[in-house]
Amino acid sequence: MIYEIAQLPVHKERLEHFRQAFADVVPLLRRAQGYRGHVLAQGIETPEVFSLIVQWRSLKDHSPGFEASEDHAVFMRGIQEYFSEEPTVYHFEGAAFSAIGHEDRDVAAT
Repeated sequence: MIYEIAQLPVHKERLEHFRQAFADVVPLLRRAQGYRGHVLAQGIETPEVFSLIVQWRSLKDHSPGFEASEDHAVFMRGIQEYFSEEPTVYHFEGAAFSAIGHEDRDVAAT
């Protein structure tokens, strides 16, 4: 499993418009080969920076796969005007994220 983590800096005055634009183009991402899910999260300390985390079956499904597709070009055209600077993208390999809270550990221990 591969995780693409993209830091998306958005103009402060365009945050709501960006959210709507992303919702409009997300079906293009969802239908990509190897797509396994995503999260778009707005920063707390820096609300003008969104983190997009996409789970891919393999790196090839994302790059060159989705990135070389017409769907990706349309996806980017739909959101790039909201960026205040170039997004930063990282890839990580690993199993699905998991977290056990304090309450869950207490239940698991019994």
